Amino acid sequence: MGFTHWFLPLLCPGGGILPISIDFSLYGDGTLPKPIVGPTWTNTGGVATPTVTVGAELLTDPGLEVNYTAGKCDTLVKGGTPTLVQSANVHGGVKAQQFTATAGNDRVNWPVVAGVVNQWYVASEWAVRTVGADGEGRFQIEQAAMKPATLIGHPLIDAAYAQKVTVFRTGSTANIYFWGARDQGAAPWDTVIIDDGSLKAATFTTALFYANAKTPLVQVRVSTHLTGGSVGVFARMDNPANPQNFLLAYLYVHNYNFYAILEKCVAGAYSTVIAGTSIDVFPANYVSGDLLEIRTNGDTVQLWYDGVQRGGDQVVAGLTGTYHGGFAMGGSGIKGFFAVGS
Repeated sequence: MGFTHWFLPLLCPGGGILPISIDFSLYGDGTLPKPIVGPTWTNTGGVATPTVTVGAELLTDPGLEVNYTAGKCDTLVKGGTPTLVQSANVHGGVKAQQFTATAGNDRVNWPVVAGVVNQWYVASEWAVRTVGADGEGRFQIEQAAMKPATLIGHPLIDAAYAQKVTVFRTGSTANIYFWGARDQGAAPWDTVIIDDGSLKAATFTTALFYANAKTPLVQVRVSTHLTGGSVGVFARMDNPANPQNFLLAYLYVHNYNFYAILEKCVAGAYSTVIAGTSIDVFPANYVSGDLLEIRTNGDTVQLWYDGVQRGGDQVVAGLTGTYHGGFAMGGSGIKGFFAVGS
């Protein structure tokens, strides 16, 4: 479901810029059109995506190129009794880790990384399935206090090397577990090969574009382009250069489904307003261009996806910011942006 009509921004009395309706396919490649501000964003072929600022690589030996002992890369930590083989079927370099479970919850992980409170991260790895059709082998990220869920995973089912990407935010200093391969099924077991993992902290503000509506009373939505990272919309933000108070709704992928979640940030502390709600199978039943919305009526807040309300009405008081806009990380993007007074 996409936008049904488009019109140019109109200047409202008092200097506000509402309504706003922008279809990026109607603009040429390059910077985003006014009144949107998004220094890190570029419109390419009708999809706006940010170049998110990321930190140094946090994984030890991300390419799994060190010595292997009894088939296991010395960098990795083994859990359970998987069959491990050094593989020359690589994505990069000359070594990769082959993995076949022999029991449920067999796994291998990179060394744990300490979390940082309210830090966003982009995590990824390359993987290929060479044997089997069970579909229970997973790339997973886990932390006891992270959002949008304490465990996020992607199935390792591709017949050729494919990159799996996830975006998450830590909620404490607890360890982050980067499971390169983890099988939570039963026999017969798939054989997968993993290579070139990555875990990097991401700067949240570089994932935002915004417009100052001069009012917090706004209905706001984005036309989504979800590729496996995250994409969303925010409202009532106080300061996009140093956001401390706002509403944030976004889509994310876990296992075979995609989900929508609504959070609030108050004085820099995040909490869940509407928990992650499964929408449908990804990617088979996700439609690029479907709308994700935050609707507000005073202190009453709603989450909508594809024209359907997800979760019930919620009361969120005290958010008075006037900035509203889009959010994306991990390769996802936005095809359109709409805002109107509520």
